[in-house]
Amino acid sequence: MQTTQQPNLSHISPTVLNDAELNPSNMVNFLELPGEIRNLIYDRLLVFEEPIVPWATEEALPVNLLYTNKTVHHEFGSLFYSRITFDFSTNGHDYDERPCSGCLTKQITSFLDQIGDNARHIQSLKIDFPYIEREETESWVNCWISGYSVEVVKQISSNCPDLKKMILGPHLTLYDLLDLAVVDPDEAFELLIVVDAFLRTNVPSVNSISVRVPDSEEFLELMIEMEDFFRWHVEMIYWDEFEWMSHDDDEEEEDDDDDDDDDEDEEEEDDENEADGDADHYEA
Repeated sequence: MQTTQQPNLSHISPTVLNDAELNPSNMVNFLELPGEIRNLIYDRLLVFEEPIVPWATEEALPVNLLYTNKTVHHEFGSLFYSRITFDFSTNGHDYDERPCSGCLTKQITSFLDQIGDNARHIQSLKIDFPYIEREETESWVNCWISGYSVEVVKQISSNCPDLKKMILGPHLTLYDLLDLAVVDPDEAFELLIVVDAFLRTNVPSVNSISVRVPDSEEFLELMIEMEDFFRWHVEMIYWDEFEWMSHDDDEEEEDDDDDDDDDEDEEEEDDENEADGDADHYEA
């Protein structure tokens, strides 16, 4: 099969142009450039190291190019939305602090409404690892997908029909899964079945699911199951690189609740003391 050789532009270096060379009559219209050259220019504008949080990014996205003219909008628009991995998770690197799940679903809805039909070009997204709930005393076999995760995936399913890659960011269920992998591998496997079935049933176009897991022998069986049975892509990372969300958030909330309980106890104690004082007064 004959392949098209891409032009090599590495030998071209910036130069200072004189007035004659800057004459409009000597310039080439962008649309007169070969399609391969235009695509190379587009590609250079769409190189990002991390998934992009579209409503919180500090990086300059080249969106103005979309409004140049209809031809450029058509050529660049599909590349713009298909080449960028958009971050719909609660731990995006552009956030100063983790947003609440309710706020995030509203932002996702607003963004997808804003870009309209362009959402069909999106091929790669990062979302939270699906959040699974259960009764406190029940096993993970008797569990269900949270309303938050259902709403996010529902939005993706209805707006991004050509989605190919899904990156699962850390969320509380992932931490639970890692814990289960150590104490009850069979139940961890059952939990993976629930997550995988949920994603593939609701977003059937996805052919690549990725997740990051700390590099540890105790998670080896879990990683093998993810890759061999569920066909996920697993990236092993160092513990200190594992992203920041953890159950500490829940513990802080519990601490706050405990503080509130302590305050209530102190108030009750003060009320009892006042009542005792009043009783002594009446007796006197």
